[in-house]
Amino acid sequence: MRAFFVSTWRPGLDEAAVARPLEPVAYAAALSERWPSVRIASRPPDEFYTLQFRLPSGDESGIDESGIRGELQRDETTVVFTARTKEHASEFLFWHRSYVPANIPLFFFDEGLEVVEELHPDTSRAEIEAWINRALGLN
Repeated sequence: MRAFFVSTWRPGLDEAAVARPLEPVAYAAALSERWPSVRIASRPPDEFYTLQFRLPSGDESGIDESGIRGELQRDETTVVFTARTKEHASEFLFWHRSYVPANIPLFFFDEGLEVVEELHPDTSRAEIEAWINRALGLN
């Protein structure tokens, strides 16, 4: 599956003025609370990402045990992730929106910027799944 992004800045706008709510230690703790079997690795200070994580898929097929592979960018505004299924992607996005305070805008976009949508606190899973389908060219 292709890479997706969830960020406090909208692509094409100035990044300097955006909120930075994703403090790595707190984010890692929240991931661990939601998904106790998450695997988290901190990255060296000279790397672009401050932490990497893998969320379980619930499927022990042996091909790839990660439902989500994600990385928090060092600027603490953006998570880039790949998902094993559309359902994993929508579940993660739905959780991530609930983690970030409602007064902070969040944007979902794909690596080609073909889909850029604001992720509101009341965005439904059906809406998120429709965005993912569009990003994958399934609509």
